[in-house]
Amino acid sequence: MVLRDVRGREETAFDSTRRFETPLGPCYPGCNWQDTLGSGTDLGLSDLPWPSSKLMSSTSSMQPPCFPHDPTEVTLSLPNRGLTVTGLRWDRPGSLTPILALHGWLDNAASFRPLAPLLDDRTLVALDLPGHGRSDHKTPPAFYHFVDWPYDVLAAADALGWERFVVLGHSMGAGIAAVLAAMVPHRVEALMMIEGFGPLTASPEEQIQRMRDHAIKSRGDKPRDTRLHPTVESAVRARMLATDMDESSARILCERSLVEAEGGFGWRSDPRLRYPSPMPFAAPHVQAIMQAIECPTLLIKGNPGLKFESADLEDRIQLVRNLTVESVAGGHHVHMNKPEPISRIMKDFFASN
Repeated sequence: MVLRDVRGREETAFDSTRRFETPLGPCYPGCNWQDTLGSGTDLGLSDLPWPSSKLMSSTSSMQPPCFPHDPTEVTLSLPNRGLTVTGLRWDRPGSLTPILALHGWLDNAASFRPLAPLLDDRTLVALDLPGHGRSDHKTPPAFYHFVDWPYDVLAAADALGWERFVVLGHSMGAGIAAVLAAMVPHRVEALMMIEGFGPLTASPEEQIQRMRDHAIKSRGDKPRDTRLHPTVESAVRARMLATDMDESSARILCERSLVEAEGGFGWRSDPRLRYPSPMPFAAPHVQAIMQAIECPTLLIKGNPGLKFESADLEDRIQLVRNLTVESVAGGHHVHMNKPEPISRIMKDFFASN
């Protein structure tokens, strides 16, 4: 079976560095620099998990929007992790500490496409975490335990040759970034978290149930959402229904997440990512992690976004030294939906630290 990306190119021949010139600068093949994406039709569905979800109009472009200063693909071999991971790299001249960016659950490196060009004074590498984007899936019986993610990221930093770096994370990536900052404080110069503030937790009773659920799922049950979508439009629509992203943001993620097969388009991500995690952190463990963070730390909350009013999260905020907290209207994927104010906050954070 021949697998192709959403632009019809065979996977074995994929080359994301091919570009052409537009009035906005170099872009990848087929991108729509004129931003002719339809504004969409408001669904008005009160039962959706996110407010104001939208679907695209029938005249929307089939291609994701492009951005000036398109990145290059990177491929990193992590022999001590038994993996090869991929990502996107925006190179900047100068000697400022580079940024290592970590996406959320079931997203990919393209999550940072809208934001990265605006952080124009630092090199930024956005990873596809294992099992996501174009990175390797873990080989069974290996599983995606949360505690493994920081070690995967640290191995990627080693492969890049970065002794010191800034770590930026969104959602699940923010949880990974927090653990990494606590784990190797001598290597993380600053920590920036968007819509996430440390790992999720579970009570001992909840952990038992998670272990039971995982035992059932991992013995051969087919994870949900392994079906094919008949068109790219269908996949984009499904992504928008699941989250609070606007159409252009959903297209950006889908362009990197989809692979064409016989009968339609499927997700590249490892279906096992949907298994319930059998070994979540307990609240005291996460509190110790947050207290161990030594570097300047920025937390950006989307509005509306995750709920940060719980006692557990309030306790975490009190534990982190040198913490700056900001809020931006734009939902859970605020860094994609509203990259301009996010970039201004980050630049001010760097200037003051």
